[in-house]
Amino acid sequence: MKQILWIALPIAGIGLLLIVFFAVVLGVPHFFLKSNHLRQILTSETNERFGTEGQWMPFELKNWQLHSAGYDGTGDSRSVVETMRIENVQIQLDWMALLRRSWKVTLIEVKHVSIEMRQPPDKAKPATTPRNMPSISPLAALLPRDYQIDRINFSNIDVTWRTKDSEYQVTDVVAELTPSISNNWSASLKSGTFSPPSRSKWKLNSGRAIYQNNEVSLDRLEWFGEQAGLVTINGAIEIEPNLKAKLDFQGKGVPASALLESKWQSFVQGTINTRATATIDLKSVTISGEASGNLIRLIGIPQLASLSIATGIREWTELPLDTAWMEFKYADEVLTIDKSIFESSQLCRLEGSVSIEDDNLSGTYQVGVRDPVVRKIPGAKLSVFSLEQGGFHWAQPPMQLSGTMKAPKEDLSPRLKTAALNVIQDRIEKGMQKGLDYLDGLFNAR
Repeated sequence: MKQILWIALPIAGIGLLLIVFFAVVLGVPHFFLKSNHLRQILTSETNERFGTEGQWMPFELKNWQLHSAGYDGTGDSRSVVETMRIENVQIQLDWMALLRRSWKVTLIEVKHVSIEMRQPPDKAKPATTPRNMPSISPLAALLPRDYQIDRINFSNIDVTWRTKDSEYQVTDVVAELTPSISNNWSASLKSGTFSPPSRSKWKLNSGRAIYQNNEVSLDRLEWFGEQAGLVTINGAIEIEPNLKAKLDFQGKGVPASALLESKWQSFVQGTINTRATATIDLKSVTISGEASGNLIRLIGIPQLASLSIATGIREWTELPLDTAWMEFKYADEVLTIDKSIFESSQLCRLEGSVSIEDDNLSGTYQVGVRDPVVRKIPGAKLSVFSLEQGGFHWAQPPMQLSGTMKAPKEDLSPRLKTAALNVIQDRIEKGMQKGLDYLDGLFNAR
């Protein structure tokens, strides 16, 4: 009997230790995942990270798979996030990793993320309510401290950015995140749609983003235009301490109409190649670069139609541009075209600059026309296009632009009308004088 006890007691002891071991290694994490404490921790972390005030819905645990209906939050006075909603989250855990005292998440699936962003106030006020930090769980010392996440799938991400006058949207983004070395993350972006206000949409073809040391590096994000064209984006986005980005854009074969508001799109045909650099932070956007046109044709512009009637030259109604080039900068909500050249080799050439602020136009252009054009407009060569240089007759003084984008104005047409009227009036006066001289000769002959 004693021999049996000497054998049974160690076995029972080992069995008891195994029961305790599995209770601690598997039972405690299992109990923690089913408790409300996990939801409190995730809520606090999410609120702190995004500057929001919201709550995660309760988590349900089944077969080591966590499910939550999601998170719903509203940005506080410090945040650029206005609202954020995360829907239908599934977290798949590998319980075998708990035997090694480690959390291992094999897959996180997020069905939908919707974020609405806004411009922050000039002086952000402190949060109206203090952050509610969860209390320390009494089980914390028994929980694994190491963790590993293999993959995160986002089925649909929608981001809306609202400014004072416009709304920009990136929708239907599909992304897959995987960890790389040193706890960095790599994101594969598979699809998406960018919708700028009053302009054509762009479709995301592919791209990668790498998160490292509080910075997201974008590697060749390719966007195809709804009509045609390709835009490639590279650069870096710094997350903290303040969100800011520096991005390089390269566009090839972009339809000129895609860059214009819908009301102007029918006036332009052709494509544009462009290079630009954008510097973006929470308060401002600065973009600078250059663009050149290919097979640009101006169709049905009212001022050019008037020139066609005045000169009898039909090409003005569908004016082909052999050269269309500009250097531009957008800063402090002002678009400035510092240098630009537009030339139709058989008809005209324009060189100059223009700025657009609050929809108001201001600019100066040197305007030159070929000899066949200037000869068709009475008085133009003598009174307006008085400087001949480089095969063009140049307007003196240069043309001034003013007015608004909806109702642009220029001072060249009135000068041409005045010159033409003066010539016509002079011819009428000379004709009348000849008639009077003839009559006078008849009377004197009697």
